[in-house]
Amino acid sequence: NIALMQEEQKHFLEAEKLYQEVLKTYQKIAYLDSVEYAETSQNYAGLQRETGNLPNAIEWYQKAIRIYEKNQLQNSQSYISAANNLALTFSENAQ
Repeated sequence: NIALMQEEQKHFLEAEKLYQEVLKTYQKIAYLDSVEYAETSQNYAGLQRETGNLPNAIEWYQKAIRIYEKNQLQNSQSYISAANNLALTFSENAQ
């Protein structure tokens, strides 16, 4: 995932552009309930959290969680990670 690589290298603006491009592509092809869209949403939420945009991070973690639930993946590592990160982001946002 090039966006994730850009994020890890602290190239946040480039990572954000890439995530947005991928998310728009999924939206165009009606792939909104896919696990891939959820994973990309979760990664994008992580970028938003890392750059201090906590309200946006919360929104994207919640989107990912809803998709995992819709696909009955509540016991998956991805779901657990998204829920944990959402809780941490709520805590950070409250400070």
